[in-house]
Amino acid sequence: MRSSVEESSKNVLIIDDSWVVLEGLRMTLAGAGYQVRLASNEATAFKHVPWAELVIVDFHMPEADGAALLPRLKSHVREKATCFFYLCTSDAEIARTYAKLGFEGGFLKKGDGAALLPQVEAAFRTIKLRQLAASLRSSRTGSKPPK
Repeated sequence: MRSSVEESSKNVLIIDDSWVVLEGLRMTLAGAGYQVRLASNEATAFKHVPWAELVIVDFHMPEADGAALLPRLKSHVREKATCFFYLCTSDAEIARTYAKLGFEGGFLKKGDGAALLPQVEAAFRTIKLRQLAASLRSSRTGSKPPK
């Protein structure tokens, strides 16, 4: 029997207002085996959040910055799902405040696929560890782990 940790499908949603950035990151991550969906607006982002395990949110967007968008995105996560939200920016000062802004992490070098890939890999290691911890907790209590 496979655990939910092993069943991770590496679903990544990237939200950015630049299609050039989105396509470049999609090509890099898809080439490394990730399932990638893109969104350049809120409506599309909301549609894809329930599918995602990792959501990468551009901080500087014209309609709303990533921090303002985050609570609305989180409201679209499936109940008991594991979904991490990471801030993406080239501004090191803003990246350092990711936790205060409500994100689980921050990625630097926005738009740089070569820099993003190891950061995404590290995020998925963290996701797997949290899923394993939830699975172990649920086995002790007899409840089902989140999917």
